[in-house]
Amino acid sequence: MKYGCVKRIVFLLFAAIVVCFVASESFYTINEQDRGVVLRNGKFVAEAQPGWGWKIPFVDKVTSISMQNNLAYWEGFQARTEDFDLMELEVSIVWRVAPGEVLKMYKKYTTLEAVENVLLIPKVTEQARLIVSQYSTEQALKNREAFIRSFSTAIRTAIDGPVIIESIDIGSVHMKSMHIE
Repeated sequence: MKYGCVKRIVFLLFAAIVVCFVASESFYTINEQDRGVVLRNGKFVAEAQPGWGWKIPFVDKVTSISMQNNLAYWEGFQARTEDFDLMELEVSIVWRVAPGEVLKMYKKYTTLEAVENVLLIPKVTEQARLIVSQYSTEQALKNREAFIRSFSTAIRTAIDGPVIIESIDIGSVHMKSMHIE
C-alpha cells in the first residue's frame, strides 16, 4: 500500500510540474517601448500591444519589435562631387518603426537589422551619392545649409518603408580635390 501511495504522489508531483510549465508558456509580456507580433505556426495572428497577454503554449510565438529610436551611422561616407572631387561625410540618421506599421515591417524585414541593411543603407547610399554629385566642391562648402537641406529631403523622400526618419545629421565634411592648383 505504501508503494501505491508513493506512485500516486510522484505522479501528482509530475503532473503539477507539467501544469506549471504549460501555464508559464501560456502568457507573454510586451514592454512599454515595444510592440509584439503574434505568430501561430508561423502565420501572423495579431499585433500585441504593451502589457500582458495570452497565447497558446507551444503553438503561438510572440516576437517583440522595439519602437525606440535607432541610429544608423557612417563615419567615412564617400561620394564624388559634380567636379569629381571626393567628399567624405560623417552621416548619422535616427530612425524608428512607425507605430501602425509593425506588421508591414515584420512581414517585409522581420528584424530591425534587416530594415537598416535592406532599406536604409542602400537608399541612403544611393540618394547621398546622387545629391553630392549635383554640387560642385565650392557650392557644397559655401552653401552648406542648402546642401544639407537637399541631402535630408532626398533621403526622407526615398525612404518609403515602415520607418520614420527622426533626424538626419551631417557632421564633418572633408574634401579631397583631384585638381592640382
